[in-house]
Formats: sequence, C-alpha cells, structure tokens
Amino acid sequence: LCRSCRDTLCSKNVCGLGMECFQFSDYTKCSDPCSNYTVVNEPWRGSTEAGLSDLHCDSNKYGWYRFEGSGGIRMPETCKPIFSCGTHAPLWLNGLHPKLNEGIVNHTACAHWAGDCCKWSKDVQIKLCPGGYHVYKFSGTPLCEMTYCTDPRGLFSFMKCKPPTNDYFLYFLFEEVADIHTKLTCGKLDMRATFQKCQFNDLNIKTIHLTNSSCFNVLEDIPTNTYVIVSPLRSNTCGTQLIKNSTHANYKSTLHIELEPDSIITRLDELNIFMSCVYKLDLIASLNTALRPIIGSVNISLGGTGQFTAYMALYKDSGYTQLYEGSQVDISVKSILYIGVFIDDGGPSHYVLVLRNCYATPTENPEHTVKYYIIKDSCANTQDSTITVKENGVSMKALFSVQMFKFVGDYDRVYLHCQMSLCDAMDSSCTPVNSASELIAEDVPLLYSA
Repeated sequence: LCRSCRDTLCSKNVCGLGMECFQFSDYTKCSDPCSNYTVVNEPWRGSTEAGLSDLHCDSNKYGWYRFEGSGGIRMPETCKPIFSCGTHAPLWLNGLHPKLNEGIVNHTACAHWAGDCCKWSKDVQIKLCPGGYHVYKFSGTPLCEMTYCTDPRGLFSFMKCKPPTNDYFLYFLFEEVADIHTKLTCGKLDMRATFQKCQFNDLNIKTIHLTNSSCFNVLEDIPTNTYVIVSPLRSNTCGTQLIKNSTHANYKSTLHIELEPDSIITRLDELNIFMSCVYKLDLIASLNTALRPIIGSVNISLGGTGQFTAYMALYKDSGYTQLYEGSQVDISVKSILYIGVFIDDGGPSHYVLVLRNCYATPTENPEHTVKYYIIKDSCANTQDSTITVKENGVSMKALFSVQMFKFVGDYDRVYLHCQMSLCDAMDSSCTPVNSASELIAEDVPLLYSA
C-alpha cells in the first residue's frame, strides 16, 4: 500500500511547477533543470548553409541542454532546409516556446527530409528559466545524421535599451518616417518585410493598419522583437505584379501603412513600402551516387534576393518511402533505382517541375562525351523497357525509376544528371509531350546533376 502511494507522488506534482520529479524505491527527488544542464555552443547549429562535409549527429544527446554562442540560444520554430545545421536532416521545434509561468512543457522536434518538414519526430521537453534562456531535454535522435538546430536570430532578443514595463525590449525614437528601415526576405512562398518594434516606438501590433489588410498578414516575432508583414507570391491579386522573361520571375508589391489610423487628423507621412523579389530559376546541384547515393542539394542565390533549393533522393522502393542510408551504397545491376527530384519546401503554387533531360555519365562531369539518356525531351527512353516516369510536370516534384546498370569499360561508378524547368501552369500546359518544341512556351531551364 505504501509503495503504491510513493509511485503516485510524481504524478501528483509534489515537486511543483517547473521542477522535474524522479521516483525512487524509497524516496522522491526534485530537480530544477535550470540548474542542472549541459551547455551546447557549436556555431554550426545555426548555419543555414547547405554542406555535405563534416556532418554531425545528436544521437548521443540525452538529458537537459542549454544553447549558447553565436549559433543561437534557442531552437527555431520553423522548418529548416535540409543539409543545414551541420547535418543531413535538421531538427526544429514544431510549436512555440513556453512562457515563464508554464513550467516544463512537452513539445515535438521535427526532422526535415525529402520534402517533408516532419519526416521523423522526437519528443522534447522545454523550460524557460528566470534568466531568460531556455533549456531542452533531449533523448537522442530518430536516426543519423540529425542535429538539433539553433536560431541565430534569437541572439537579438537580449538587447536591452529601455524598460518601460517588466519586459525589456529595443527602443529608439525615429523622428521621421523616412528613418524607418526594413529588411526584405524573399522566400519560396512569400515576401516578408521585417521592422524592429522600436522603430514604431510603443506601437502595438493591433494598431498597425494596412490599407489593403486583407492581402497581407502581420506577425509578431517575439524572439527578435520585430513585426513581420507577409505578402504571398500570388500574381494579379492584391496588387502583386509578376513580370517574367526567359530567365527570371520578378514579384512586386506595395504596402501602405497608416501610423495613426484612429486619429481624425495626422501630420505623419504615409509609409509606403515597395517590395520587389527577383527569382533566378537556374539551379545546379550534384550528387555522387557512388559515394553519397542518398541525396544532393545546393542553394543558389536567386538574383541576390530569393532562392529555391533542388535536390534528388534515391529510394529502395516503388512507394518512394525508404531512403538509402550511409555514405556509400553498392547496388546490383538487377536492382531498380527509384529517384525523386524535388524543389525544397515547394514554391509559388502556380509553378510545377518538369524534367527535360535526365542522363547518366561514367564520371561526375555532366558534359562527358559518353551519355546514356533515361529521359529525353521529357519522355522516357523507349529503347529501355526498365524506365518508368511516375510523375513529371504535375507538381513541385518528379519521380522516375530505372534498372541499375554499369558502363562498359574501366568505369565503376554511375553519375546522374537532370535538366529541368519550372513551368507556370497558369500560363501554359506543363504536361510533357513527345516533341521538345511543343513542351512548354514559358519554361525556365534548370540543370541538376546527381
């Protein structure tokens, strides 16, 4: 009877809010994770650059941890690109960080892979400590290579200028509207104008008024003390213009902000923010199928303002669910290769991915004189009955398969290369046809090597 009582002590929250409870055979122990943690301070955890060398894994991370250093002091709350954070599949926090009065909360960390921001997941516990930092309880990772990311933006949340209340925040006085500075971020699905809260003095997010408010979304980013105004990449809606040529897509939009929306009169200038994001839709990526047969990725600066990421994944099954793992894979010539090509995190909804030419070479040089075409002019090579094109010109992914083969001669590796296009489905038909000249009128070429 007494043992039964002891077993329920932790469930009765005997340790109190924010304390961790440990039940032993003859006693209960309470511990504050804010006083018992391990510091993690690797700068690469906050990296957004894709890299395939010096990969890391957190499979040995068990217990409470605190992030410090230039990489960031807390986990990101949004999906991170594959191959960022010094690993293959970066882990990010699928939820919001707790407040001080919430104690220890349970959350989920998601791993991004193969176009799925939550391909794998792991339970984590988080607590906000009185010092303003968070601590995290990890229990390893689902697989390797995976690491827990940090958000370098969170470093700015500790800048203190003026304490008008119990909370510290950045505070400056801008006497002229022209002094207000913004940061424009060109994403895959939207344009984002970011303002420091201090630039609007004590303006509350509820008082920000956009003359075309139904077209934009206003977000408050507490970790960075900023307001973010989001404009979706949709042409011919809410005044957003799309100007295209054979190599670029330029989205333009204008924000009109009233700084005194409830006043009868005003002497403040109207704040107009002109946003323009130019996307260069040319991508080049490489994947050594003999040394790194799982996936290849590269980020290309798109006109200096925006970027897409293309990558290829190699699967074991026709359902395109089981990825090859490891740094080197030996594949029998009797095996079928299932290959997926993706635009990471999608893109503007009216674009689809069209494979134009996919071929193999015996070296990593895509211009090698020896080429074996798997897909040519967007159609499967009819001379090879093992080739199947499952999806092409339908969405932001393409799927095809082919039986493994070996080049005749002194070659022991096979390299795949794909030329592809982003096609505007609103302006033209993107379904591949037999003739390359009839394929699409407004496609933009991409080169992808694997």
